[in-house]
Amino acid sequence: SAITTALIESRAQQPAEAIYELNLHNCGLQSMVGLAACTKLRMLDLSFNGLRAIEGLESLPDLRELRLYGNAIAAIGGLERNSQLRTLLLHANALAGVAPGDAGLGRLAQLSLLRLEQNPRLGADGLASLHLSALPQLTELHASGVGLAHTDAFRGLAKLEHLELEWNGLTAVAGLGQLGSLRELHLGHNALGDRALGALRGLQKLAVLRLDGNRLASLDGLPPLPNLQELHLASNRIASVSGLAAPPSSLSSSSFASSSSLSSSSMSSMSSLRSSS
Repeated sequence: SAITTALIESRAQQPAEAIYELNLHNCGLQSMVGLAACTKLRMLDLSFNGLRAIEGLESLPDLRELRLYGNAIAAIGGLERNSQLRTLLLHANALAGVAPGDAGLGRLAQLSLLRLEQNPRLGADGLASLHLSALPQLTELHASGVGLAHTDAFRGLAKLEHLELEWNGLTAVAGLGQLGSLRELHLGHNALGDRALGALRGLQKLAVLRLDGNRLASLDGLPPLPNLQELHLASNRIASVSGLAAPPSSLSSSSFASSSSLSSSSMSSMSSLRSSS
């Protein structure tokens, strides 16, 4: 079905030109065209429809939040007039990159939250086409399950505080140590070995690090992370925590998720580390 004035006003219970928030979640829509009268719109939810393209947003210059997750959108485009966007939710689509000849995310200088997870066709090349470094205000990025081969696309994101890159098959995380504002980093369920951890050197503000479900055998390669409060290590092959630097005083007793293969002596060592904090 299509977006009509009758649908808009029945959902919002007010005239289209007076609406600030519009929820069209799961309405069976096949197209985004039909929103021209909603010129005051700040939040638009079009999640869980049958949308295949981003379109029809030219008359919404004040849009701050756009929810498009759970559709079948193949390319990012049609956002040139939406420079006030702060939140863009595009997870669980069919994204492969930017639409040909389109600026993609390049005009979204105010964007702070971007969700791209569960787009397995995106890959490293598709992610690179988004030019994430052109988003100076981006603080939170979700890119789990997008088929990444490397992490080059994240260089230059100086304000990024929260990054999720789980379920990507990553064997290395080169460049992530340059993201000096990071406070939370999710790298679980990849294929990281001990040597890969050295690339995290420089994350002085990092408080939460998820490494569960990787191929770690030790923590010898983990650099000092002075503000670390949570370290998740479940489902690795770690036999010893001897490589773990003494935790900061803020590290709580529940901050470690132990590897299923940790020996009893290693668990005792971990306990003594926690009790001394």
